[in-house]
Amino acid sequence: MPELLEIVRVFRQRTPSVTVSPVQQQSTSQVQWQQAVDAINSKDETTIEERKSRIAKLIATLNADDDIEEQQQALADIQSSTGISI
Repeated sequence: MPELLEIVRVFRQRTPSVTVSPVQQQSTSQVQWQQAVDAINSKDETTIEERKSRIAKLIATLNADDDIEEQQQALADIQSSTGISI
């Protein structure tokens, strides 16, 4: 444990302390949020096709890796916790 504390102390000494005001942090968050929304709403054909391709790969991977029993258990868990019928 003392070694871990020493590592933390050394890290803090080496890391420059940068303070960001709440106003700067909020404006940065707002800019990042707007960038994310813009990316989602992008009408660029290349971006749309890339998204479709990535989603198709993700679904294929999930289908290939998923076990039927695991899917049924996940469905049962979802239904029991939220009261939603799927």
